[in-house]
Amino acid sequence: MSDLVTPGESKTLECVACTLCGGARASPVLTGRDVRRRVPGTFSVVRCENCGLAYVSPRPTPRGIRQYYPVDYAPHRPGGPSFAEAVYYRLFRAIDAPAGARVLDVGCGGGKYLLFLRDRGYQVSGVEANGDLARELRDDFGLDIRGGEFLDAELPDHGFDVVTFWWVLEHTHRPLDVLLEAHRILRPGGQVVVALQNFESLGRAVFGRHWHHIDLPCHLYQFDPRTLAKTLEAAGFSVRRIRQDLIAKDFAPSLGYRLGKPTSLDWWLPNLLSIPFDLLAWSLRRSGLITAYADRS
Repeated sequence: MSDLVTPGESKTLECVACTLCGGARASPVLTGRDVRRRVPGTFSVVRCENCGLAYVSPRPTPRGIRQYYPVDYAPHRPGGPSFAEAVYYRLFRAIDAPAGARVLDVGCGGGKYLLFLRDRGYQVSGVEANGDLARELRDDFGLDIRGGEFLDAELPDHGFDVVTFWWVLEHTHRPLDVLLEAHRILRPGGQVVVALQNFESLGRAVFGRHWHHIDLPCHLYQFDPRTLAKTLEAAGFSVRRIRQDLIAKDFAPSLGYRLGKPTSLDWWLPNLLSIPFDLLAWSLRRSGLITAYADRS
């Protein structure tokens, strides 16, 4: 796969073994480019021949990945949730914990979800890699946010009832270590919630490297229900269920990328017209997004 590394990239790319089983043998699945931000480079998604986990290799190093997150990265826009976002959180981000529970949101972005939970009586904290954004959330909204990487946050043992990863785990360089850390900071019987893209989705089967949720190279790992469950179990969790999410926004943005559109079709009208595709994928249990609920033993 070294032919996929263009001149000048070798210092910012690294080849890696499988994070789940440590296997060094992997077969190529597809190659693609950054179709969202159009940063130069070609990347390969490979599948571990031992456990089946798919991941990017060679991939950007922790320092090299920064160029793929623009300063106006949408999830980093601070502020309270809109009415539509609050409805979405009620329907699709519910947690199995009573008001007053201690909730940590990893990769909390602009803090909208934490503000939503706080208004409903939860004790909320967050971790955000963008240190400037974390400071802004502390100063402007009074949120308990730690800036920097989750694995460096030095959170207390058994300090939380729920830890959530909403479309975050696939961005991390060491997802198994991240889940092991979540296990450490959860109280016995606590819950972890992990939402991410489904590599076995109908959208990926139809659109391949143009699939909206493949998001190369920022999505360093491409989980499916089976490999997500295996990774959670390897970290000491008991998987309660893995939900096929009904709203996945798979079709319209992917079609736009396939057609080479200069701007994304990821806006409300094309997504609304694409609901039949989402319904079909959901009914086949091949939705573009999945959410896992697992308990700490």
